[in-house]
Amino acid sequence: MTIVGVNPPGFTGAYSAQGTPDIFLPFSMQPIVAPQNLDPSWSPSLLTNKDLWWVLVMGRVKPGVPASSAEASLNVTLSAAVRATLPVTSANQIPRLLLRDGSRGQNPNIEEFAKPIYVLIALAGLVLLRPVRSMLYGVAPSDPLTLSGAALLLLLVALGASWIPARRAATVQPMEALRHE
Repeated sequence: MTIVGVNPPGFTGAYSAQGTPDIFLPFSMQPIVAPQNLDPSWSPSLLTNKDLWWVLVMGRVKPGVPASSAEASLNVTLSAAVRATLPVTSANQIPRLLLRDGSRGQNPNIEEFAKPIYVLIALAGLVLLRPVRSMLYGVAPSDPLTLSGAALLLLLVALGASWIPARRAATVQPMEALRHE
């Protein structure tokens, strides 16, 4: 193999920020390094398998362009590219692009772990309710006035904690900040 570039320390790519890969390989190495033997009728290469669509793409929508318009335009372009490069019959399903919010990267685990995390948080709350009950004096743990007051206080603290840095960031000139990088 020929080394064609070195990534900066901490680079994870857009797919998952949970771990930093030791090496990056070109797509052409996939059949050799990690052959896909999901189905005996399929090719071991993701590049030549016409039944599997697996590429994830990340980009930005042009300012002022609605997401629905960008998605429709991308799907027309993708459909034309697929028809131009692959034999398409009426039985074939042409892939479609889905636009999603990419502010957190492409993390496929988020849907898988969302419900278990909510259940875990609820169970932790129920477990901690008993020790908290002994710390309260003259107030029931389920008192609506106390709960709403605590929630309001927490909301005000969170708003204050986010408003101060946001106000400070609003005064920064982007070109001046980039010049000092």
